[in-house]
Amino acid sequence: MTLKHPRSMVVKQGLISFGRNINIARRHRRLSQQDLAQSSGLHIGTIKNLEKGSPGISIANLGMVLVCLGEDDILGKILVPWADDIGIIRECHNLSKRIRQKKEQDKIQGYRKDIQLFIEKTEDGTVVM
Repeated sequence: MTLKHPRSMVVKQGLISFGRNINIARRHRRLSQQDLAQSSGLHIGTIKNLEKGSPGISIANLGMVLVCLGEDDILGKILVPWADDIGIIRECHNLSKRIRQKKEQDKIQGYRKDIQLFIEKTEDGTVVM
């Protein structure tokens, strides 16, 4: 599979780096490629391609390998809303453009101020409108 998009080099380098990380994690756990293939239910060629950074590996196969390496929660943590810095920045930028409804208390306070503008009390306590 050839990546032809202008950003493909970034993706390619990311996949190669990720493949190296998988390789290191496997070796830290003292597993051979064959051991990882058997425990994940995948073919050894799939493990080799994953470690090379091949773009043709399915997310399901990646998930199986991560489970076998004890990292089964990683996929669920990718782009979680509270840790998505770019998404948070963009959302904050958009929030400033919104017109929000005032809360009931703010509305009541506003009405009181409007009424006070029209009502004046004299020194003897009489109300003048």
